[in-house]
Amino acid sequence: MKKTVLRVLCLALTVIMLFACASCTQTILVRFVDKDGNDLDLSAIAPAGSSAVTPAPAADTTPAATPAADTTAAPSSDAAPADSAATADTTPAAAPADTGALPTDNAGILTLYTKLVDEMKAAKPAYKKVEYQTLPEEHRNLGTVANAVMGIAEGMITSKEKAEADPSIHNQGDDPNNIPIKDNAKGCLLTDAGKIKTASCKDNGDGTATLVITLVDEDNPKPVDAGATSSQYHTSAMFFPMDQAGIDNIVEKFKAVVTMNSLTLTYTECTVTCVFDTASQKIKTLTYVEPVDIKVDGKAVFIPINGSARLVDTMEITGIAY
Repeated sequence: MKKTVLRVLCLALTVIMLFACASCTQTILVRFVDKDGNDLDLSAIAPAGSSAVTPAPAADTTPAATPAADTTAAPSSDAAPADSAATADTTPAAAPADTGALPTDNAGILTLYTKLVDEMKAAKPAYKKVEYQTLPEEHRNLGTVANAVMGIAEGMITSKEKAEADPSIHNQGDDPNNIPIKDNAKGCLLTDAGKIKTASCKDNGDGTATLVITLVDEDNPKPVDAGATSSQYHTSAMFFPMDQAGIDNIVEKFKAVVTMNSLTLTYTECTVTCVFDTASQKIKTLTYVEPVDIKVDGKAVFIPINGSARLVDTMEITGIAY
């Protein structure tokens, strides 16, 4: 689904770049033709993309995605999590004798997150999923004329309101293949804490804790194969990056009028927020925020064009019942 969203957005971005040329002093008439000189039917291209992105799913209740006020109060002693100590099995320093302690370093937080999400996927609980996209205005760097045309692209993505009106409901025992990592029994394949930009794990003072991990930026990561046990891309090890091959197919359709020097997908500030029960070590909510900067450099009818726009995909997993 997200692959289709990105393909459609790149198509819109390519068209928008052509609109940007209209701001030049000369008049340019553009025909969209294929390699044989036949006119392209753009109306047949755009709808196909927009209908494919009806996505999805999940929680119209976004509540638990926002953690309770950051109270630094230590967890109550009656929470007595003997298995809390197990979360720090690979990072002893992060788990002192006090079994209620939460990890504070990136390595310990990554170890805990991996344990929590792997165990959740193995348990196959029931859950609700909502997924939607936005195109933040502050990250549109396409020029005055082109920025105004971004409304076209906005009409091709799934809004939060639409996603919440039609959440994806999953029953207990269903394979959670549409929760990162896709088509994988594991929820996290990242082992290098050096790929983490920031991380925190704080007690909420109500029997829950909130764990947050933000990764360093990465250009053009490729998704891992189904059932993979490792990933050469750190973004792919925790999120759903999109395949650029499909985008190249769209760009090919405009080859007659656009020469594309480069199309770069930069995943930036990808963040996962996990709220979990400190006593049972079970996840209550998961929120994945995956921004990608689409950077275009090329030439349309001999006029250089370049710019970028950001697509932010948000996935909310709530109502988790084991």
